[in-house]
Amino acid sequence: YSVKDQQQWKTRDPAISGLPLNKMIQFIPLPEEMKLELYKSLYDNCMPVFQDRTVLILLVLIVICDMEGHSSVTRIRQNVYSMLERYLQKTTKNYLNFEMQNIDKCIETLPRLAKLFCEW
Repeated sequence: YSVKDQQQWKTRDPAISGLPLNKMIQFIPLPEEMKLELYKSLYDNCMPVFQDRTVLILLVLIVICDMEGHSSVTRIRQNVYSMLERYLQKTTKNYLNFEMQNIDKCIETLPRLAKLFCEW
């Protein structure tokens, strides 16, 4: 964020609140069945593990490094995935396998979300 963004955020009226996800989706110019699939896909991936900034950064790196056929990039992806596992092993309050299943499900959801918007 820039300094201007931070200042704007600090000076905003505290009574202003954001819209809930279901309200935002209502205004997206998509057919209703696509809105429903979008909402379901996003809702299915609302897990506490994704509130952790480190998890999000590592997840983005994993997704960026998803290039089959590039062995060096695949190794980087595997290393980042292992880093994420080790990080969660040290920090998670839940079972590691449970959190990794949530992360894997999120990674699998991303192409479906992209396809939703490509079809439209």
